[in-house]
Amino acid sequence: MAYLTFTGYKTEDYLFDIYKTDTQFNGNSVVYIIFVADFKDNGDISNYNIIDIGETDNLNELINNTNKQDYLNKMNANAIGVYQCGDYKFRKYIVETLTTLYKSKFI
Repeated sequence: MAYLTFTGYKTEDYLFDIYKTDTQFNGNSVVYIIFVADFKDNGDISNYNIIDIGETDNLNELINNTNKQDYLNKMNANAIGVYQCGDYKFRKYIVETLTTLYKSKFI
């Protein structure tokens, strides 16, 4: 598994576990980042562009949603970053922070 660290406004670091988009997930509460990523042979990521940043209280339900699957396929998404967080308000804060700070990495 690969990992990517994203830094927030106050230099707080958020370590995201990176999975391929065909991974089966539990119903975890998470902040997610959906990518188009270049994977090295060892599974690490050498380059990426962000498609979407969001939060959900059920990642499995989100990923298995037909509309979301169609969108991921259309955008050629091949990776999803997951940061587990049960606190809804904190998830929203992280999404706002990362969306603002990493907007140059969006495609």
